[in-house]
Amino acid sequence: MLTHYSYQELSEIWLLKKGHIPLRTDTSLSRVDGYNLADLLQLEINQWYLSLLDSAPLDMLPVVSVATDVKNLTVSDGIVTFDLPARCRRPVAVKLADWRVAATPFSASDNPRLANLQQSVYTRGGACHPVAIIEGRKLILYSTSAAAPVLEQLDAVVEPAEGDYVLDPSLLSTIPDFINQNF
Repeated sequence: MLTHYSYQELSEIWLLKKGHIPLRTDTSLSRVDGYNLADLLQLEINQWYLSLLDSAPLDMLPVVSVATDVKNLTVSDGIVTFDLPARCRRPVAVKLADWRVAATPFSASDNPRLANLQQSVYTRGGACHPVAIIEGRKLILYSTSAAAPVLEQLDAVVEPAEGDYVLDPSLLSTIPDFINQNF
């Protein structure tokens, strides 16, 4: 089950796991030449969360439809290309209206053999076995017979609004804790 955490909630969990709270009340210390710890904390939390969006199991992250966010489909020789929407972090399923099934996007470096097969009209994907390759912020779909293809589905892991963290609570165990970092 996915849970929404505000920055305040997540930062309290983070500080607790790092051993920074509860604070000792029997001493005091002040510095004027130190780091801005609040900014460092926010940077650490954001980097951790973005890493989760890129690598955690899909059932533990927010996956939403972003097909309506896609603006321009380019078609050339049956190959459809478009830029991923800005909020799209990791595309997980794409389907054109003339395809029978959805394709799972991958990068050419993950499966170079399948990517190379897309260079030929005779070996590239089609309606029954479509192929979707990610190149940077572009998605290349093989292939379509439609002159004006319609993007029916584009599901992706997205970055929620700033200060909103959506994830399965079990992923909180991946926050590095004080004990493992220092001993």
